[in-house]
Amino acid sequence: MEESLKSDAISGSVFYHPDHCWVQVENPEKVKVGIDDLLAQLIANVKVVILPQAGSFYGQGECCAHVIQDDYILPVVAPLSGSIQTVNLRLKKEPELIISDPGGDGWLITIKPKNLESDLKTLLFGRKALLWYRREEKELIARADLLLQHGLQAVGPTMQDGGVRIDCLRDMLHSVSPRQRAQILDFEISRTQYSKRLLSHR
Repeated sequence: MEESLKSDAISGSVFYHPDHCWVQVENPEKVKVGIDDLLAQLIANVKVVILPQAGSFYGQGECCAHVIQDDYILPVVAPLSGSIQTVNLRLKKEPELIISDPGGDGWLITIKPKNLESDLKTLLFGRKALLWYRREEKELIARADLLLQHGLQAVGPTMQDGGVRIDCLRDMLHSVSPRQRAQILDFEISRTQYSKRLLSHR
């Protein structure tokens, strides 16, 4: 029997975009959007969250926001097409909410969808979302492990020196430097973009 995920990793009532955004349908005219737990774990030292203007329109997959960190600017895509209704003004004074509570008070925007039904069909939901989350987490753990093995300085016990293998991304990230965390984030963003290019050519 497969090991179950943490109960707070994926919500059964939320849709997920492969670029690590979630979509919660509040009604046919309003959906709430935020970043998922995996992406939130990779972000550190948030300086500013730049949000779009209310009334602006974005197509699915277009960049609609940015998360500014010490040495990294993270683009956030619109998981579906539509017009921006509201933005989370709390993020102006408390940008760290996207890390501490990405699925709650750290939400980004609400959108009035243009093609809700068709856009939702392209997103991940339920069991598909769970399986996707597992694959993404394993990829990120493998990337972090690779960086730790080839890092410039010792980072504590590993499998090679008698330590216990780490299977949780959150625990693994405690061992990496801010620079390595940015490298892992860059790897994940590049990987999802490459996967989308492959799908678009099929």
